[in-house]
Amino acid sequence: MDRTYYLNLNYQYHDARVASMNKLKEISKYRSLIEEYESQNSSIKLPVSLDDANDLLFIYLNDPTKKHVFIHGNNGKYISSENGETGMRCDRSIPLEWEKFTIEDVGDGYIALKSMGKYVSSEWGIDSMKCNRWKIGSWEKFEMIDHGNDICSFKGSGGYVSTKDGRKIYCNSKDDQDECAKFHLKYIQSLSDEIDIGWTLLNKHTIALCDEYDDVEGERAAIDPENYFYIKSIEVKHNGRGNVYSTRHEERLFNQNDYKTAVKIADKKIVAAQEALDKHAKYINVLLNNENKKLQDITKMFNLCSPAVSQFQSILGRNEDDTAETSKVNDENAYGFVY
Repeated sequence: MDRTYYLNLNYQYHDARVASMNKLKEISKYRSLIEEYESQNSSIKLPVSLDDANDLLFIYLNDPTKKHVFIHGNNGKYISSENGETGMRCDRSIPLEWEKFTIEDVGDGYIALKSMGKYVSSEWGIDSMKCNRWKIGSWEKFEMIDHGNDICSFKGSGGYVSTKDGRKIYCNSKDDQDECAKFHLKYIQSLSDEIDIGWTLLNKHTIALCDEYDDVEGERAAIDPENYFYIKSIEVKHNGRGNVYSTRHEERLFNQNDYKTAVKIADKKIVAAQEALDKHAKYINVLLNNENKKLQDITKMFNLCSPAVSQFQSILGRNEDDTAETSKVNDENAYGFVY
């Protein structure tokens, strides 16, 4: 099969995320310069307020002072925050933006988990857990029990976090030794690291789906009608002029039922493989659409902040070399990997 369409979707999504990251870095540089300038000046007219810049960076840019993780369940899938739109699930094969969580120390031995700017709630163990809280209360606090080798359990109000049904997540298990209540943490070092991990697994998953389609299509093509012919031997008895004798005749017949069954099974596998690819493409298109909308919002702020960066560097008497080099944003190369 031609894999170009599916792999190009991955590249488009990857490049949109990289473009967002590079522009967020420039906005972050703008914020740092404003904070430095405001510490020396009482008033200033800004193209973008410090609060607005902080709000955007709070949601999308990793805080380097905190730990960021993908959380892997014992069912081989990653936990998704579902962007707070519905109950959290542990059914993602690929960890992307909604599957990234920030671990925040909230004191007294408790932590909070945050994704897409919102906090995870235990829902007191009554309902499936959700990631839709803007503030931390008792339901948003968890004890993190370390089992070693980056494996841990989370205890919240209601019990231990668990994925007993393999999908929905509840905070009502009574045993932290239960395998369904143990999670593997994959630590993310930076936003570029997050993008690389997600894109690598995304590409691997896409290639596996394409391989599966090629395999079942190959099985269908390998069905040879010649293999469904068989020889039927017939004995014919003769009785003539007092002589009784028999002769054998062979007839070449076609087993139509077995052939149709084999073709039907192979065709069903092809349909299933194509449906899996279509479902995957639909999923990536949704992600790409969301990422492009996010990129538009980030670009609006970037276009206001970027010209101001060099101006404030000049005002502060700093050279371009005194700050981290402005990240390049390559909008023309659809398949570039610019960090």
